[in-house]
Amino acid sequence: MLRITKQTFLLAGITALLAACGTTAEPSASAPHLSAQGNTTSTTNIKMTTAETAGSFGAWATGSFGVWAAGSFGAWASGSFGAWASGSFGVWATTFEDGTPNPLHNNVEEWNQIRLAGAHTLAPNLGKDVTVAVIDTGIDLAHPALSGTLSPESTWWDYVSGDRNPGEMGTASDKAYGHGTAVAGIILQVAPNARILPIRVLPPSGEGTSTTIAKAIIHAVDQGAKVVNVSVVADKDSDISKAIEYAALRGVYVVMAAGNQGLNPVQFPAAKSAQTNTPGLYSLSVGGIELNNRKSSYSNYGAGLEVMTPASDIVTTYPKGEIRAVTGTSFATPVASGVLALALGEGYSADNAGELTEKLKLSEQNVDIENHDLVLLMEKKALGFGLLNAEAFLKSIK
Repeated sequence: MLRITKQTFLLAGITALLAACGTTAEPSASAPHLSAQGNTTSTTNIKMTTAETAGSFGAWATGSFGVWAAGSFGAWASGSFGAWASGSFGVWATTFEDGTPNPLHNNVEEWNQIRLAGAHTLAPNLGKDVTVAVIDTGIDLAHPALSGTLSPESTWWDYVSGDRNPGEMGTASDKAYGHGTAVAGIILQVAPNARILPIRVLPPSGEGTSTTIAKAIIHAVDQGAKVVNVSVVADKDSDISKAIEYAALRGVYVVMAAGNQGLNPVQFPAAKSAQTNTPGLYSLSVGGIELNNRKSSYSNYGAGLEVMTPASDIVTTYPKGEIRAVTGTSFATPVASGVLALALGEGYSADNAGELTEKLKLSEQNVDIENHDLVLLMEKKALGFGLLNAEAFLKSIK
């Protein structure tokens, strides 16, 4: 029985992880770019970037996991993650029934940390009929693990090429190549029956503009998305804030990355999610946390941070049918997006309509003790509401 550790498949991507650490590699829009972090109020076209860390896309050491065309991802695509609903971790065994090594087994500790198995028991629909928009570098539309999980083609859009083919472009040498595919794979591990709406706003360089991303958020809402994942950051406020307001007024949640500078405060557009107005109630900022409940060194914190989820060495999908281990707040964000999809796929108390992000925050696990050194340096909350607890959240909304 073969067991592959995360350390093994991160070797090839360690340089990238270091480069992105402190500047989370998240999709950015170029034109002026959306870069992460900043407090300037402006509605001009801002440069934006992805929020993964340098070296985020750790390669499998031997490349032997490069092709999954034989159907090894079949258990994922066919909805076999339903096993989680019964508390069974069979699908996460180190090998599939045919003896093929199962790399997704390496995420079990992270999913245990956020109590995902318990959440799946409480949300047996596993996000069914909930569309989650991935506003990013596009996705590998032919990836076996994503087969059957996408929204209708008529809803897709590529703002870079100006067509309906939001597939990943570029090569592995490009900074953000595979970013969107990785994000989509994480959402589907958390909410296996959700639908992914792919919207490409960034080229493989990972840099784009705020204007494009704002248009993409509005498009996602108009196409029926209930959750919008935005794993991009900038150093200024922008017209994205207006797009988030558009989403909020229509009951759509927007989940955003805190940024990877390792600094206080979090970057835009996530920086404004902690507001108490309607856009604030329908948006969520997400930072990264380690298995020991310490804040990820690269994750931004302080003002604007609301919740934290696992974000380091998460095994997920990668273009050309591959899988990679990824790191950065770009990948913490889809964990929270997936948990919201679980809630939206169930019948919850009418009293909680429009209150899901607030209920999610109030269900979190305080991690101030594990981060006492950081907490002591700040007069106000440094780590938002703490570690996301998916099971407690699902219980709270029944």
